[in-house]
Amino acid sequence: MKRNRSLVKKSCSALLLAIIVLAFIDVRTGTSEKWIDNMKEKKTARARIEAGGKIEIKDGVFSPEVMLAMGRISDPQVSPDGNIVIYGTGYISVEENNSLTNLYICGTDGSGAYRLTTEGKSISNARWSADGKSLAFIQEGQIFTAKLKKGRDGRLSLGKKVQVSDVPAGISQFTLSDDQSRIMYVSTVQSALKKPSDLYGDLDKADAISADDLMYRHWDHWVKEVPHTFVAGFVFGKEGEKSITPGTSKDILASEKEIYELPTEPFSGIEQLAWSPDGKTIAYSCRKLTGKKYAFSTNTEIYFYDVESGECTQLTMGGGYDTNPVWSPDGKKICWISMERDGYEADKQRIMVADIEWGVPAKDSGSSASRLPVISGVKDITCAFKYNASAPVWGTGSDEIYFSALAEGIQGIFRARCAVSDGQADGEVPGQGAESASWDIKRITGEDLWYDFNSPFHISENDGVTTLLADYSSMDFPTELVSIRIGDKAGTPDGGTIAAAPLEVSHSTPLPAECKVTPEPVHICQITHVNDAILAQLDPVKTEARYIKTVDGKDMLTWVVYPPHFDSSKEYPSILICLGGPQGTLSQGWSYRWNYRLMAAQGYVTVLPNRRGTTAFGQEWTEQISGDYPGLNMQDYLVAARTLKAEPYIGKMAACGASYGGYSVYNLCGIHGDVFDAFVAHAGIFNEEHMYMTTEEMWFPNWDNGGLHEYRADPRTGTPDGPVGPAGDGETFGGIRQGGSPWSTAPKAVRHYRMSPHTMVTKWHTPILVTHGGMDFRVPLDEGMAAYNAAQLMGVPSRLIVFPDENHWILKPQNALYWHREYFRWLDRWLKTGDLSRLSPEGALRLNAFIRTENDPELIIGTARELTYASRGDKGCISYDIFRSLTDRNSMMICETWADGESLELHKKAPHFTSLVPELKVSAEMHTDSFTIPSGTGSPDNGTPVRVNQFFRTADNNIGDEVRDIAGKATGSDGCISFDIFRSATDAGLYLLCSTWKDMESCRAFTGSMGTEGIVARALAADSTARIFPMKDDN
Repeated sequence: MKRNRSLVKKSCSALLLAIIVLAFIDVRTGTSEKWIDNMKEKKTARARIEAGGKIEIKDGVFSPEVMLAMGRISDPQVSPDGNIVIYGTGYISVEENNSLTNLYICGTDGSGAYRLTTEGKSISNARWSADGKSLAFIQEGQIFTAKLKKGRDGRLSLGKKVQVSDVPAGISQFTLSDDQSRIMYVSTVQSALKKPSDLYGDLDKADAISADDLMYRHWDHWVKEVPHTFVAGFVFGKEGEKSITPGTSKDILASEKEIYELPTEPFSGIEQLAWSPDGKTIAYSCRKLTGKKYAFSTNTEIYFYDVESGECTQLTMGGGYDTNPVWSPDGKKICWISMERDGYEADKQRIMVADIEWGVPAKDSGSSASRLPVISGVKDITCAFKYNASAPVWGTGSDEIYFSALAEGIQGIFRARCAVSDGQADGEVPGQGAESASWDIKRITGEDLWYDFNSPFHISENDGVTTLLADYSSMDFPTELVSIRIGDKAGTPDGGTIAAAPLEVSHSTPLPAECKVTPEPVHICQITHVNDAILAQLDPVKTEARYIKTVDGKDMLTWVVYPPHFDSSKEYPSILICLGGPQGTLSQGWSYRWNYRLMAAQGYVTVLPNRRGTTAFGQEWTEQISGDYPGLNMQDYLVAARTLKAEPYIGKMAACGASYGGYSVYNLCGIHGDVFDAFVAHAGIFNEEHMYMTTEEMWFPNWDNGGLHEYRADPRTGTPDGPVGPAGDGETFGGIRQGGSPWSTAPKAVRHYRMSPHTMVTKWHTPILVTHGGMDFRVPLDEGMAAYNAAQLMGVPSRLIVFPDENHWILKPQNALYWHREYFRWLDRWLKTGDLSRLSPEGALRLNAFIRTENDPELIIGTARELTYASRGDKGCISYDIFRSLTDRNSMMICETWADGESLELHKKAPHFTSLVPELKVSAEMHTDSFTIPSGTGSPDNGTPVRVNQFFRTADNNIGDEVRDIAGKATGSDGCISFDIFRSATDAGLYLLCSTWKDMESCRAFTGSMGTEGIVARALAADSTARIFPMKDDN
């Protein structure tokens, strides 16, 4: 809750009078935000952005500012002679709130890296000319070409740019045919949504969205335009020529009666289209559906398009997602990615391969022979492969395919090689012809390399050695380019080969056969070093792989990332990451949005459970989560949290996540008991009924909420082939099967909605930060606002941050930096408080203030909450809470800790009870005590009076009626100065047992006399935090 700053101007109260000293150190070291270059204020935005990657790093600490200064590699392309790779590198300017991408160049062996362009406007999609002497690229939405010039030092530079396109709607991507005589590019056309001026010509300034079907908005935009792909002739241009215009281009979808997307929104690109080797045919994937049919289906098919005639024919007839076709080098085969089931976006990703025949009459073509090819021998070459295959790339011949796959939590490169055999091959699709071949799959990148590798972008072969160029990353570093040499017995130059990651793993079960590396020698050498200068200055972190037993006895891979200089004898706060998706994987890849090295660098042990629903452990593990959102995967999180919290070095823990991870956080808020001490939810699902009716891609909740798991659809009619699932799965409303809807009677759907997070808010009691993007149409903003409002109504400490111009992700530089700062500020506030292992030598200040009022406490409890939340946000506040006595309803205690005297003095100038509630009547003189806590945690035994503050929860958040008896016994015991039990005014489950004794011996004597009786025993048995302070007057 935001503090009412107008209150600060009022006169302060004398309610809080004295202080206690308690040492506390913040392990995070501040990082300067200024660039290393001493740039003057008048320097241009271009100069500021070009300084990217140059930032001052203090004491080896990895901070959000350092992360945003890192260079980001994109779109590498190899020269025709195979010797040079050109790639984009983008740098962010926080000051300018944007980024700039220029082109860089290096040898494919990693030699001679340098910057090629110095443009003030980003360059993307660079492509070589066939002779290697020119480049074509996109800048400001148009295509340019430029010759490459070689200087005296042998380095290339970009010559004069020539604009070769003039497309008013702009161009986002392009690709050239092999002979470079043709180009296909992506632009936009108007959608089926009508503008007001289309209906009423006099309303040219009206701005409204009018819809008569679904899919009127998608991801982060209203669907006023859709992408289309166009074909045109191409030459590397001469000045003054603009050969690519709407008038010289053909729309591949021009013959369609409906307006479809090509490529498919919102994330697909030019990889959904592929030129045939002769440049006469384009294979492409497209979901030729609109409105409700589009919203409820993932059915995307592969088509052939003849460039000359515009003729089109359909290649695939499956019910699911078929995409990303790739021609073999000889043009005789084609492969693509395929999912079997319609409506299920997390179905197993298979690689399909088919033979291509030319000159065969096409069905319904009306001609004796079509210009387009037909296919035969369709085969799933990954039918025996356990994992999801991605991004297939043909080798130098047509008998092997390289692809990437997430296997057991790490993404590696695999090779499928065709081998001749007799009879029908495994994985052959019935009715599509026969192919007498099988495909042997081997892993190329070793399972001991804890890096995520993407599929190769270039493959070459020389003297029996195959060289792959690819990119890779890990939790330790962002994307870089690598060279992978297969079959090179001589190896690579000394110091060139990357080593197995210096990490720790203990496998409880053997790795599957698919994870075993090929027996051929493989040497991997990093060839770019964009961020080496930054990385060399950072303190390293350690990553560990732990296999945790789930409640049903299965092994769950959980990554644990430890802070720099980790010492198991100390106590650290911890973050448990809840994965989005829900189908996805917590792997070794680098992320700029959820960066685990960054979290560890801020002093947090970061825990990453690959719970049910993740996609790197086989389809059974993935599919279990569908229809079971509130079930086993939530127990997976709780088991992981409890397992780690049992370690002596783990202190307070938060659960944090985005999207489905945000749903997980909202769900855990109502079921965790006392496992977590804070929560952070970004873009999370809160009310499942509301979410179903406001999201855009309806197939997702319709499947995952419990509706369609057992159906196989007829691709020609779109109807199920039989009611083989649970009752209600095939319920049809409005002509659409909606078995996962709120009105479905399917048992899984009924349970799903009954256990939506919003139904459990009365059990919320743990502080939560909610963040959301205003342009998020996947999980609309209302979900985040509703969750925050619910927390406020329940009296739960909470904060809401909305980014009006962001989508499901927070991407703009200053927004991203603000999100990170607020994320860590929230976690620091709730997890790093009261940690005596981090006491500073100078000491912090503790203040306990006891008051008794004649007012009805219920009248001022709202003010108490407001004061508490506001104080926690003040500079230097380590902890602050207001407690109400359980033995005297008119007595209260304010318990607070401050980093230093300056912070306390600033706080004392802010309003307190007497100024916030003018009618407050204090019936007794306020009692305060103050004492110094030296660095260290030992208990005093020298006869000094002691204060014992013990914070705790009970299993049922109710400590019972024995409180008065215990307090009475304590008050009457020898050596007791005061004894009371208080309940937090802001957290109904938090209690404070506060007692003062003349010496430690008296305290121990009383505790021992209680045995196992009553509240003392219950408190000590709970996961409580006792703090013993020797009292010393500091005034």
